[in-house]
Amino acid sequence: MNKISFDISALQKFSMDEVEIKEFIEEFIQQSLEDVEGLKKLHYSKDQDTIRQLIHRMKNITLLLNIQPVLRYIQQLESMNDTDPIFYNLVYSLTEGLNAVITELRKSVLDNIG
Repeated sequence: MNKISFDISALQKFSMDEVEIKEFIEEFIQQSLEDVEGLKKLHYSKDQDTIRQLIHRMKNITLLLNIQPVLRYIQQLESMNDTDPIFYNLVYSLTEGLNAVITELRKSVLDNIG
């Protein structure tokens, strides 16, 4: 797993205070937990169309917070064709990356905001 990085300064640019940032991050974490479970089920059922819809929905927030390596995985998955043999390996990497991001956000952001 590559080093996890993110940037919450975009939230501050929207004039969000610490309470709003905390709420935003908590909502992001909850949605990401649901996305991880959804991706695992879709990975098991080999439903590429729905995986692509889900990762497309995830892309905007990932771009906003510049979440790496998750953003890289999403961009790679979006550019792959349906027969690419590493598609499902990247889906697995994406779920692992999201889990790591959740852990890091809890530790680095939520634990440091009142």
